[in-house]
Amino acid sequence: YISHVIPSEMPTSFGLEALKVQAVCARSYAYKELTNTKYSMYGAHVDDSIQYQVYNNTGDQVLAQQAAEETKGQLLMYQEDVVQTYYYSTSCGVTTDVSLWGSQAEDYPYYKSVSVGTENHVDVTASESEFYNFITTVYESDYDREFPLYRWNMTVDVDMLGESIGNKTGNAIGSVRNICVNHRTSGGAADSVTITGTSGEITLNRESDIR
Repeated sequence: YISHVIPSEMPTSFGLEALKVQAVCARSYAYKELTNTKYSMYGAHVDDSIQYQVYNNTGDQVLAQQAAEETKGQLLMYQEDVVQTYYYSTSCGVTTDVSLWGSQAEDYPYYKSVSVGTENHVDVTASESEFYNFITTVYESDYDREFPLYRWNMTVDVDMLGESIGNKTGNAIGSVRNICVNHRTSGGAADSVTITGTSGEITLNRESDIR
């Protein structure tokens, strides 16, 4: 399982040592999911998608197998517990803590909001103008600055957006006219927004709903 998760989540061109880190993360994540009962009806703990860890059933890759074998049995620990090793494909330059998903930050002291590069960023939660300046700037010190998802944007038709919100929430707000961010977590991600449409208004207070 681990030797196939590794190349599904990280290019093997990153090299053996990076793949070994990925192996430990993937194994620790899978270990923590052994208590997950969501797929118990199928006799499983996880699926093969980004909902858990991507598992592409491709041919064996030598470096990935080597990374899995050389880290066999290794888990990431905090004190006496295995760490729930959340990881991501691309950093915007700042990480977040678990408050983004509704958990208490003090329950997971090993998750901190830190700069991902060689330069400390300003507090991205200080104000919307501070966040806007941050997210529209490319920082040469950020490790992921050359990746496509480091900074990105998309265009969505306001009628389609309103329809999507209505379908997902059961609140028909019509065509979207305004989106106001009420609160951001430590890493800058919005966890409360109010959306105003031509037929109503709704406030979303969960990261998954906003996403």
